[in-house]
Amino acid sequence: MLRGLGSVFRRSVVVMATTQATRTLRFQPIIYQALNQPAIFGVRTFAAKNAKKKDTSDLPPVEIDFKAFEQRMDEAVEAMKRDYAKIRAGRASVQLFDSLVVNVGGERVPLSTLGQVVLKTPQLLAVNLFDQNSADAVVTAINGMGMSLNAQKDSSTVIKVPIAKATKESRDQLTKAVSKLAEDAKGRVRNVRRDGMQLTKGLEKSAGKDEAKRAEKKLQTITDNRIDAIEKLRGAKEKDILEA
Repeated sequence: MLRGLGSVFRRSVVVMATTQATRTLRFQPIIYQALNQPAIFGVRTFAAKNAKKKDTSDLPPVEIDFKAFEQRMDEAVEAMKRDYAKIRAGRASVQLFDSLVVNVGGERVPLSTLGQVVLKTPQLLAVNLFDQNSADAVVTAINGMGMSLNAQKDSSTVIKVPIAKATKESRDQLTKAVSKLAEDAKGRVRNVRRDGMQLTKGLEKSAGKDEAKRAEKKLQTITDNRIDAIEKLRGAKEKDILEA
């Protein structure tokens, strides 16, 4: 009889323990779910060493017109040459006012449409006006050029512009002007180079890195040649100013 009671007691303990464990797991749903779910392991995949590269044959071909870039850079150099031709230390030049714009009644117009520039002497320019009403505006425009000029009305339709002989101060001012024009020209050349470099990025996608590198090298050579030309022109102009 005692043996039968012991067996019943053991079964009761097992049932109670199982029930308690089940209750505990119900209050801990995360652990319960983990115990009742199969283990899941993450799998890391690796690309094959000889994976095929992305096919770029369907991309539209990119062409770089180097002649067009050379032309744009040459235009910057030529514009600088024209500006240099207007700078004459201690000597008058009719080209001095080629790019001068005059504000007449709120409208900006080139001086060439208002009158004719004439060389009177190596130190004197004259502007023969077509209309006397523009005289004051022309005087203001000339004196505002930043070249230490002193334009004056000689008559109602004639403006005289004396060109002082070169001094150390005037040479320094002209040298600074020459340097600024050179830097502006180099900036324009580099802007053209930047546009070309943007195209090489598309060339790399359609034709490959090697082709893009060759294009970049050629574009850089074109740029360097123009920068060198600008520096030579600046040096020659500065020498001309100092020797005047």
